[in-house]
Amino acid sequence: MSLALRASEMRERLESLPSAHTPNMATTNDLVYEACRIAALIYTTAIDMSVPFSVAATHVSSVGQRTTQVPTTHYVSTELLLGALGRTDIANLWKYMSGVLYWVCAVGARTSATINIGRQPSNLAQIREIWVRRCLIMHATRTMIVLVLEHPAPVLIAQQRLLRVQELIASGNRKVFGHI
Repeated sequence: MSLALRASEMRERLESLPSAHTPNMATTNDLVYEACRIAALIYTTAIDMSVPFSVAATHVSSVGQRTTQVPTTHYVSTELLLGALGRTDIANLWKYMSGVLYWVCAVGARTSATINIGRQPSNLAQIREIWVRRCLIMHATRTMIVLVLEHPAPVLIAQQRLLRVQELIASGNRKVFGHI
């Protein structure tokens, strides 16, 4: 089975999962699940569509369904991710799931386009986008600092793989994903 087909199937499977906001489900109000679901949707969308995380985030709607147009709020999924994180136990780094928290925050932190520090934001949406990205970067950095003291090699490997995935997406060479 080709990588393109596997990525597409995985994305479809993730899109079929219910949101934590869906009532009367086993996952209802499980915001750790919701944060993981949103990050996984962004990640698989990027691979499936061969687009950067920032573009993939614009194609993931609030319920996880594919969108054919860019939503009015360009980073709806990123804002939802930050909202879900804010309602979890990030103070304790998700206890025994701190590696997962790091991955979720790292994916989220990479979903915004590069911010030009020398240029002032021109509207409220840009200010919000900058704020969301900075919050996700802050959470990823804090989690990484704690993790790297206890598990330096796995953190370094995870960071290298995430960067490698971004490079492969940018190159458009989907055939080499099996080697990361």
